Amino acid sequence: YGFVTLPDNSILGYGTGVIRSTDNGNNWVVQNSSQNIYTQVVVNGTSIFSYNGSNLLTSTNAGVTWTSTAIS
Repeated sequence: YGFVTLPDNSILGYGTGVIRSTDNGNNWVVQNSSQNIYTQVVVNGTSIFSYNGSNLLTSTNAGVTWTSTAIS
């Protein structure tokens, strides 16, 4: 569970689902209710990365959708 600041200064919260605030935490919108992220999230430009133990998770749209890539 945690929070990161995105390049557009919005705040992304993650854990059981992904939430986002564009007004410094006053209001939150659910970005993705089914993507559980329990490890550290890294932001590089417009890409967001996480790891779930066997897959690299990547989002390029502020956490709305995530792509899972197996790591061998």
